[in-house]
Amino acid sequence: MAKDYKIRAMTEQDLELVLHWRNTPRIRNISNSNDEIDAKNHRDWFAKLQKDSSAKAWIFEEGSRPLGFVLFNHINSQKGSARWGFYLGEEDLPRGTGSAMANLALDWAFRGLNLKTVLAECLSTNERGLKFHASRGFIDTGLKTIVERKDQSSIEVHQLILTKEAWEKKKH
Repeated sequence: MAKDYKIRAMTEQDLELVLHWRNTPRIRNISNSNDEIDAKNHRDWFAKLQKDSSAKAWIFEEGSRPLGFVLFNHINSQKGSARWGFYLGEEDLPRGTGSAMANLALDWAFRGLNLKTVLAECLSTNERGLKFHASRGFIDTGLKTIVERKDQSSIEVHQLILTKEAWEKKKH
């Protein structure tokens, strides 16, 4: 039986759950900033996001159960590009749930937003994330930046790109 997966716009009612997800060690360890986020900063982030026409935040659901978060930002309709980030917030989900989320979100980006390219960043320590992006058709551009964390650690960040053409070929 097919799963009832969908993405919908994030609302204020999702703030507490998304904050909980974001502050789990599993998510913080794969994020550029591994700092714990307090409720006020999270509310401020969401208020700013709602006013930003170049950003869209989505909740990935099965039925009415929220499972994950997707963000497209730096949306440039003239260039047809955006940057994305995502994570499954819930744990112990069936194999393939992350792929279903990515497929829905990328289809929406290329069809709904009419993007030509989606850009991503992935920490070098996130081998699973790098493999996942490659499995979707993302190419490592070879450009790398360094993220300095408050704990004085430095981590290399891979810059990845997915074109609409590569996505269409990968899907079929």
